[in-house]
Amino acid sequence: MSTRRPAPAAVPTAAPRGDSPPLASLSVNKGRVPEPTAGWDEKSNFKVELQLGEFGKTYLPKSLEVSLGTKLPAPEKGKDFIFVLQVSDLSATIDRIEIAGFVANAVNKLVVDTLGADVFEPAFSSDFLHNCKPWMSTHSYIWYTASDEQRAAVRGALAAATLPSMEDLIVAALEPYKEGALYAIDTSTGKDWYRLVVKGKTDFLFLRQNTVASVAPGP
Repeated sequence: MSTRRPAPAAVPTAAPRGDSPPLASLSVNKGRVPEPTAGWDEKSNFKVELQLGEFGKTYLPKSLEVSLGTKLPAPEKGKDFIFVLQVSDLSATIDRIEIAGFVANAVNKLVVDTLGADVFEPAFSSDFLHNCKPWMSTHSYIWYTASDEQRAAVRGALAAATLPSMEDLIVAALEPYKEGALYAIDTSTGKDWYRLVVKGKTDFLFLRQNTVASVAPGP
């Protein structure tokens, strides 16, 4: 009689869990407005914060401040200006990066149209993933001055109120994407419609309104 023992049965293992559902499960039928489902929870809302001020007096996380110091040319505290756009409340990294890029491109176009293409150095972006609390993750874009000409241009724009308030700026920047009373944001996971809620002079909340009634064009 053989004394060999049978091989132990394989223990099933759970499939690895990602930050968000597969993109295929989030795809949208472009021919209709989708109703919210559990699969859309990652993009149910997001926050945008805009700040323009002197470098050193305008709050920046330490990591972003260090990153600015590595740029060539680098801004100087007390002399240069920074313009910061931060998007938060998006747990899934791909959503955070795409939506932040969408808003940043719209804001950048308005700033360039208003002040010119050379007023700020090219923006750089940084993603912060909060592993314990993913909803606290952020994606930031920073534009900054680094020359006397740029500093003078921004200082003059602030003095003459050439640049609108942060509220007027975000509204004007996203105007081309407005459908009725909502803002349409199209990313790789589908098209969503958001209502803008002003939370303060620099803080803006976008709430998804994916229903047929809410997306219907205004009169």
